[in-house]
Amino acid sequence: MVMNTIVTPLLYRHSQRRAFPIVIANIKRLVIGGLVLAGFLFGVAVGGFYSLVDMGLKSFEAVTIFAPAFFFGLYWKRGNKKGAIAGISAGFIIWCYTLLMPMFIKTGLINADGALGFILHSRMLNPHALFGLEGLDQWTHSLFWGLFFNVVLYAGVSILTSQDEEEERQALMFVERFYPDIGSAAGSIEEIEDILVQFVGEDEARNIVDGFITTRGTERDNLTGTDMMMLREEARRALSGMMGSSIASMVLRERLPHTEKERADLLRSVKEVGMSLRLSRQELATANRDLALLKEFSENIIESLPLGVATLDERRRVQYWNHGMERISGVEKKDALGVPSDMVLKRVSPNLVFPEVREGPISCMWGERALDGQVTRLTGQHPGYVVVLEDVTERKKIEEELMTASKHASIGRLSAGVSHEIGNPLAAISSLVQELLAEEPSSQVRDSLDTALSHVNRIARIVRDLSDFARITPREKSPADVRQALEKTLSLVRYDKNFRNISISTDLDPMPLMRVDPDRLQQVFLNLILNARDSMPGGGDLRISLKRNKDFAEFVFEDSGSGIDPEIVDNIFDPFFTTKRPAKGTGLGLSVSYSIIKDHGGTIELESLTAPAGTFKRKRIGTRFVVRLPLEVTDSF
Repeated sequence: MVMNTIVTPLLYRHSQRRAFPIVIANIKRLVIGGLVLAGFLFGVAVGGFYSLVDMGLKSFEAVTIFAPAFFFGLYWKRGNKKGAIAGISAGFIIWCYTLLMPMFIKTGLINADGALGFILHSRMLNPHALFGLEGLDQWTHSLFWGLFFNVVLYAGVSILTSQDEEEERQALMFVERFYPDIGSAAGSIEEIEDILVQFVGEDEARNIVDGFITTRGTERDNLTGTDMMMLREEARRALSGMMGSSIASMVLRERLPHTEKERADLLRSVKEVGMSLRLSRQELATANRDLALLKEFSENIIESLPLGVATLDERRRVQYWNHGMERISGVEKKDALGVPSDMVLKRVSPNLVFPEVREGPISCMWGERALDGQVTRLTGQHPGYVVVLEDVTERKKIEEELMTASKHASIGRLSAGVSHEIGNPLAAISSLVQELLAEEPSSQVRDSLDTALSHVNRIARIVRDLSDFARITPREKSPADVRQALEKTLSLVRYDKNFRNISISTDLDPMPLMRVDPDRLQQVFLNLILNARDSMPGGGDLRISLKRNKDFAEFVFEDSGSGIDPEIVDNIFDPFFTTKRPAKGTGLGLSVSYSIIKDHGGTIELESLTAPAGTFKRKRIGTRFVVRLPLEVTDSF
């Protein structure tokens, strides 16, 4: 920096001498040695009093002295050399007074007694509170006053004094650097080589020119105008390493002037290029704005889709994750982007991306959600995959309910016809058997008639169940106490001899009146209690509770019986499905109960209980039926 900004500009007027490169090299050696020696002496003098950080900060603030001249020189054409010198001088004086002076006093290099001590301790000239400014640390204090006087004097002196011709040209060159520089020139290869010989020596100059020609792959006599401009730039870089970029540019500009024709052609070319670039920038800005709007519009469409959309790169990492995919998966976009898809989609069954991507239409499960979708491969510049998923859980549920309702309707029509056709002959048979029993037959005949009558009664019960199943139609409901209906059902079974080995415990909370059909509810309660009894032939516990769960009355029937195989849970409410022996049930009880609860707008669910996971062998230890009915409490109740 010392060579490029101080020494070389001072010696530039003697650059015509042939020994100039040797002089520059020797002076550079002296400057390097002098700076190292000065640094050593400075460290010896003040190193014991200040840390390396403190000395570094002082050096950094010294560099800021040149900041106003640097930035004003780039953006303000009125600035001149006198203003720059005045501003830099003022900044340097402030820096010395506020930072170096206290340091030299502390180290004993300067004696602060007498008049100097009076000045330093005065209110206006205290180096730590210059002009009465207090409350700032020494670094901020020095920086503020240094920049203040620097800027004021630079601007003031530049305004009050005029620029010479060289300063005006330099100002235009830096401030309006995008306008054509009509003073720059390419020159001939011989002229450029002569300049290099003068400043860097003959051998180095020849190496620079020959290296450039070799790099361009051309001959010395076949250099085009573009090649000459590039050679000129190569020469400028070589000279910059020796004397600084500003001096190097000045040397080439003075030694290689353009002709008037070259200047006019260059000016016209630059103007045409500038106009083209200005139009291109406007078109590019418009295209960028339209592209940004289109991208935003497209993203808004994808984000608002009721579908989950994700894109994967070629390594199967997630690149895009819309709101629909967040809703389906429960995984937020910030947690999904950039993550391997086999980790984000690991709960999908079957897996879509492992061990390989399953392209085409897909049907899968994500936890409890049923999904349909499509996996499509992307080709082109950014290959990858697009995954589109639709949550069809509700649709599947509705389809299953419609299928069940259709099946129940068909079975109901069949049951109604069968029960009607069997009911009349069965009533006649029952009447004839009872008449024969009334005639007091022999004991052998009576036993046969009793057996026949029991089978007739069994057939009658089956027919009655079929009739009940076929007649599940909405009936008028009225305000009733569901707790009282449950207690009436319990009173029917408490004294039944079949319940002697079963312990029944209840926990029934009071409920408001609800619009229900109490008789049908009692039928449901009785079916559930009888099923619990049948699952505990050796005795057990039956726990019945009634609680309010938000807007529902929740009935829980929990037994300690054998439980139900998970494989048949989905069929437990189907008509004629039973796990009992043929003589023990028709398989219509739970189906009828399901229809009654659905008619009340409620739900009935089944859970097969198992032993805790820590037991030696996990097994079914009971069954829990949960019935929920909407409260639908009104003031009219």
